[in-house]
Amino acid sequence: MLSKFSGSRRDLQFLLLLGILLAVLGISLFLAVSMGSVAIDLGDTYRIILSRLG
Repeated sequence: MLSKFSGSRRDLQFLLLLGILLAVLGISLFLAVSMGSVAIDLGDTYRIILSRLG
């Protein structure tokens, strides 16, 4: 009976770890942009993405 739930628990742990890593990445990106060490121009970003797609 315990082995029935071990797969879902492992999936839950994986999703929790993935969520934590994405949160840390988002926070570090926000801090880098707000401190001015990284300059992101959304117009350039969308132009590059659209040029690759089309």
